[in-house]
Amino acid sequence: MNRSLLCYKNDKTKMVLEAGCEVFNPDFEDKVFFAGSNLYTTGREFSNNFISTNDSIADTTMKFINSPYIWGGRVPSGLDCSGFTQLVYKIQGTPIPRDSWQQAEVGKIIDFIDQAEPGDLVFFDNDRGKIAHVGMILSRGLVIHSSGRVRIDTIDHQGIFKPEINGYSHKLRTIRRIL
Repeated sequence: MNRSLLCYKNDKTKMVLEAGCEVFNPDFEDKVFFAGSNLYTTGREFSNNFISTNDSIADTTMKFINSPYIWGGRVPSGLDCSGFTQLVYKIQGTPIPRDSWQQAEVGKIIDFIDQAEPGDLVFFDNDRGKIAHVGMILSRGLVIHSSGRVRIDTIDHQGIFKPEINGYSHKLRTIRRIL
């Protein structure tokens, strides 16, 4: 799974681009986007077609498995929960807001976990009842999220169950369908 691309600048120095990153060239007013193993330039017009991929959303999420958790991170070398979901949707060609509480206001509400489909976002409360975590449904009963690292855990109507603590680590609040 290719998550980075080695490029050379005009002065022959190396530059590593990570999936989903944007590079702006002020001399030409161009943006360059890296998605998967493809590099796209936008010229003067931006289009989501430049950063989309043919991979399914589930396949895109798996490219980031075991990426480390870094608060505020939005690149494969360090992702927080909402940075992870934002990056995956960006690569899929759909922009979503940055923070989990903002993402929870987008899309269509899904009433029951049994109705959730791959790519649906699942949101979780903190102790104060505020949305503080987001993950993505990978398949029935499985969620992929950034918690310590990008990982896959089981999910049900109560939340995320982690075998290592023999209990729930995150309390399910709501489910949203973006695509």
